[in-house]
Amino acid sequence: MLAVRGRTREGDDRMEVLGSITGKGRLIQDGNDLGVVGYECNVYQTDDGPVGTGFLAGEPGLFTRIGDLSDLSLRLSDGNEILIAITKTVGNDAEFDAPGPIPGY
Repeated sequence: MLAVRGRTREGDDRMEVLGSITGKGRLIQDGNDLGVVGYECNVYQTDDGPVGTGFLAGEPGLFTRIGDLSDLSLRLSDGNEILIAITKTVGNDAEFDAPGPIPGY
């Protein structure tokens, strides 16, 4: 679980939320475009810089088809990419952590 300023996402009110990013993007692995996803990512400040945590909504069967969910990046709607680690999948949805950097933050 992503620790932010000495606490987890579910912790108390001391966490500094910088903002959020949402849109339609592409899931990328080793330079290969794996498919379209909708994304929502909340961005938080840590001592090491901005990090994120969020949700993906994939096209039907995307996460099952990919299989190996390591070494992924999310190409945002503006063309920037962020590294992500998928922490949970349920059907066509997934939760992820983004260790940073987060473009624009």
